[in-house]
Amino acid sequence: MTHALRICLITASIFIAAPAFASVKDDVKEGNLLYNSDHYVEAAKLYGEAASQEPSAGIASFNLGLSRYRTKAYSPAIETFNNAIASGKAGLIPAADYNIGNTQYRLGELAEKSDIKKAKEFYETAIKFYKRSIDLDPDNKDAKFNYEFVEKKLNELAEKYQFKKDEKKDKNKEQQNKQQNKEQNQQNQKNQQEQNQQNRQKQQNQQNQQQNQQQKEEQNQQQNQQQKEEQGQQQQKSQQQEKQQPQEKSQEQEKRSQGGGSEEKSESQKQKEEAQKEEQQKQQEEKQQGEQNKEEKKGSEKPEEKKQGEGKQEEQPKEAGQKEKEQPQPAGGTEEKKEKPEESGLQAYQAPQSEGQGAEMPEQEAKMLLEGYKGEEATGMAVRMRKKRIDLPEPSKDW
Repeated sequence: MTHALRICLITASIFIAAPAFASVKDDVKEGNLLYNSDHYVEAAKLYGEAASQEPSAGIASFNLGLSRYRTKAYSPAIETFNNAIASGKAGLIPAADYNIGNTQYRLGELAEKSDIKKAKEFYETAIKFYKRSIDLDPDNKDAKFNYEFVEKKLNELAEKYQFKKDEKKDKNKEQQNKQQNKEQNQQNQKNQQEQNQQNRQKQQNQQNQQQNQQQKEEQNQQQNQQQKEEQGQQQQKSQQQEKQQPQEKSQEQEKRSQGGGSEEKSESQKQKEEAQKEEQQKQQEEKQQGEQNKEEKKGSEKPEEKKQGEGKQEEQPKEAGQKEKEQPQPAGGTEEKKEKPEESGLQAYQAPQSEGQGAEMPEQEAKMLLEGYKGEEATGMAVRMRKKRIDLPEPSKDW
């Protein structure tokens, strides 16, 4: 932009005033001299004193706004220009609007560096005040020039703002991409760290497995070694036992040779006792068998005796009476029953026969006699069995 804004300075008019306002006019004149000499700060002081002494004098407020504009105090300058408009001086209002437009433009330039939207608002406000100044003073060429100048600036700003929007978008995208890349890199690093940790864990597990395997092998080796040692000890014990067995056998044989006679005697005594027990059992069995036979015979003889007794009642009354006397009583034992028939049989056998009697023996006596013989034979057999020699086998000899 080759052209700059044009500033309008209105000098104080010389009027004849009351004495009370003579110092205000002097301050304005002196301030104009300082302003023209580019001493804007000193001029602003004088303009400020004059405005405070006579607020209705709009010329002091107007010139104070110009001094503040030159020192870049833009916001206070707008305030004093508004005070000049409020004074109601018709000649000051178009110039004050024009200078407010200039001040709004400078604020837009400052905001454009940081906030495009705020700068756009300042430029639009400047155009409004230029338009007011032109409406009040159509011959004000500076107001027209500045109006066109700021309007172009606003259009350029719109294009630039759109470009900056796109640029901002690109920057945002670039930042997003950078952020994504950063996050991706962080994620990759994290994954890599996890992978490394897993690999370390696997290596640790493998090492632990190898250690466990080595420990198991060592334990197995120790167990095998212990088993071998135990087997060797057992073999040694068995060998020692085998060596001791002949010695023990020889000692036992010596003991047997020393006490062999007593052992043989004890064995023979045992055999004799067993033989005697067997003989006693046999005798008891034979006795029981004989008693059973006698009972059976008695049972078979009773009906025959009854028949014979009926035929011989007249011939042998005495014998029948004797037989009745000889029958055993119920109070007697089994031994008396056995002894009486045997004794009567023996007596009958030993008694002499009379000449008148024949050689016939009664059937009952004959049976009793036979039973007596059987008893004698049984007792004789038992005696012979007791006297029989028992040959014992010789004891086995291990030596």
